Amino acid sequence: ADEQQEKAPAVVKFPSPLITADILDEVVRYMRFRKDHDGQVDVPQYQIPPEIAAKLLMAADYLDI
Repeated sequence: ADEQQEKAPAVVKFPSPLITADILDEVVRYMRFRKDHDGQVDVPQYQIPPEIAAKLLMAADYLDI
């Protein structure tokens, strides 16, 4: 029984239905972008797909980032 538990994939559940896998993936990409450009003066604009902009904004608010 312990072997099965060790091999099971990790599952993270958010109480908000706004944070779907595709939205969370975009949040992670943005956080990586910020980390990669930290301290730079000329930072390129981060491109957000318009079709997920509202959900991404609500998710960022929920995650307090």
